Amino acid sequence: QFSCGSSDMFMNHMDYTDDNCRTMFTKGQAEVMYNQIVNGQRSSFKNALSACFYETDAAVKRIVLPTDTICNLNFRPVVRVKNEGMTVINSGTIFYRVDNGNFIPFNLNQPLGIQEEAFITLPVINVSEGDHTLTISFEKPNNKPQDDNTSNDLLSINFYAYDGGFSTPAPFKEDFEFSSFPPANWNIDNRGTPNTWDLAGVSAYDQGNYSIFINNLNYNSNPSGTRDALITEDYDVSQIGLPNLKFDYAYCRVNSNRFDSLIVYYSLDCGERWTPIFRNGGITLATAPDRNTLFTPTADQWKTVHLTLPFAVGQNKVRFKFENICGWGNALYLDNINVFGTPQTQIREEKNIEVKVYPNPVTDLALVSLPVKHPFTTAEIYNALGQKISTQKVFQSIVEIQTHNLANGPCYIHLSGEGYSQVVPIVVNKR
Repeated sequence: QFSCGSSDMFMNHMDYTDDNCRTMFTKGQAEVMYNQIVNGQRSSFKNALSACFYETDAAVKRIVLPTDTICNLNFRPVVRVKNEGMTVINSGTIFYRVDNGNFIPFNLNQPLGIQEEAFITLPVINVSEGDHTLTISFEKPNNKPQDDNTSNDLLSINFYAYDGGFSTPAPFKEDFEFSSFPPANWNIDNRGTPNTWDLAGVSAYDQGNYSIFINNLNYNSNPSGTRDALITEDYDVSQIGLPNLKFDYAYCRVNSNRFDSLIVYYSLDCGERWTPIFRNGGITLATAPDRNTLFTPTADQWKTVHLTLPFAVGQNKVRFKFENICGWGNALYLDNINVFGTPQTQIREEKNIEVKVYPNPVTDLALVSLPVKHPFTTAEIYNALGQKISTQKVFQSIVEIQTHNLANGPCYIHLSGEGYSQVVPIVVNKR
C-alpha cells in the first residue's frame, strides 16, 4: 500500500494488511497507548496491585561508593535506592554500618514516587586502612515496621581502603598562566605516543596569555581512536555546597570525515573508575569553520561548558579527566578549568529517567521509549570510540534511531535537556 508518496508501514500489529510479519507498533500507536495508561481512562493501572508488584517495597539497588577499592579513609557513601512498590514512599530510614559496628540511621529526605529511584549521599564515615564491609538497609517505609518484600532491603559490599594522600581544597581555577605544564600533581596519559597535550600561547576570549592544546593534525597517517588524557589532582569539594565544573574550549575539524572528540570524566576513587559527564565531537564540538591547516582560535572562537556535579556533594576526593579522542582532525584547546560551589539548597538528587530501547540489540532501526513527560530535547549517538555519529531533536516520547552510520558493536545514546543528562547503551548487530 502507498499513501502520501511513500510505502505504508504494514509491519505494525494494528495494521489490517493480510501479512504474517507483525513486529512493532507505530510511534502514534505507542503514544496513544502510553497516554491512555498514564493520563487517560486506564490510568488506574498505575496503582493496580498484581503478582508482579508489592504495595510497599523499598529496595537498596546498588552501593555506588565505596567501590571494591577506595583511596580514602574518610568518605561519604553513596547508595542508589528505589521504590519498587505501588505506593509513594514519603518517609523511610536508611541504616548503615561498617564491619560489625552498630547500625546508624539516616532519614530519607525526599519522597520516592512509584517505581522511582534516587542516589542518596550518607554522612562521612571513617575507616582504618585495610579490608572492610559496608552494609546498607532501607527500612520503615512510611513508618511501617517492614515493607511487603524484605528480600531487597539489605545490601553489603566488601572494599579495601587506603590513604590516597592530600587533596587540594576547592574552589580552584587552573588558567595555565604560570607557563609550566602540566600543573603540579596533574598527569598526562597518552598511551606512549609522542604527540599529546601541551602549552599554547593563546588564551580563552583573549583574557590571558596561555591555554593548553593537542594538535590532532600532528599524528601519523592512521591515528584514529588514539586517546590522550589530561588528569587533574584530587580536590576536596566537601565544603563548597553543590560543586560545579566550568571550562572553556575551542576546536575546529579538518572536514566531515576528519574530526576529533572530547570526553570529560570524574572519579571518586583516585582514578580506579571513571564516569563520563561530558561527551562531544565533530561538528557539534566545533567552534570555528573547518580548515586543513593548524587551527589557532581567535577571541570569539571559544565556548564555555558548565556542569553541575550533584554526585560529588560532600566528597573530599574528586578528580577529573579531559580526554581527546583523535580522528585526525585539528587542534583542540582547553582553558580556565574551574571547580566552584553554589548553595546546597539548589541540589536536585540525580534520578535516572525510565528509558527503554526496542529492540536491543538493534539491526536497522531502534525505537527509544520515554515517559510522556520527560526533560530531554536532544539525542546524540556515539560509537565505541566516543565519536559522535549523529544528533537529533527529541519532540515526543518515541524517538527513532537509525543505525546505517553505525558499525556493529556497542554504541551509546546520550539524552540531554533541561539540566538532565543520561546515557543509554545499545548494541548494533546489523545483518
